[in-house]
Amino acid sequence: MAHDRSRLMSEEPVIWEGRPAWSKFRFLWLFALIAALRAVVSLWLEDRMSASIYAGGAALFSGLILFLRNGIHYRITRRAVYTTLGIRSRVERKIPLEKIGSLDIEQDPMDRFFGIGTLVLYLKEEDAGRERVQGIEDPEVIYNKLRALL
Repeated sequence: MAHDRSRLMSEEPVIWEGRPAWSKFRFLWLFALIAALRAVVSLWLEDRMSASIYAGGAALFSGLILFLRNGIHYRITRRAVYTTLGIRSRVERKIPLEKIGSLDIEQDPMDRFFGIGTLVLYLKEEDAGRERVQGIEDPEVIYNKLRALL
């Protein structure tokens, strides 16, 4: 217990942290909704077998959304940007701020409608390319916070 507390106190302060927005998975939500509506129509037509299959599909899509969203975690500190992937076995990628050359925001019209976007981190090293912080709410706010740290 004391070891965990000392580790937490030595960690750098978090500027921002979060997960992808629920609306990032809008197409999976659409499939879940379609499957649920088909289940309701099948029940109305008294076809219980089809209704159970469609309800199972809706549950499967909903579970996939939960799994994907909970499997991604982003954190920005004064020293680095961290991306953690996985639920049981976690893989963490650390990008020190000094390796980030520039930032950009990518949004298509649907992203703008839902208020989400992707923060693109262009790395200084030629072969490194870019990293993406996808599906975050209010990407302009996070862009400005990270820009201030660079």
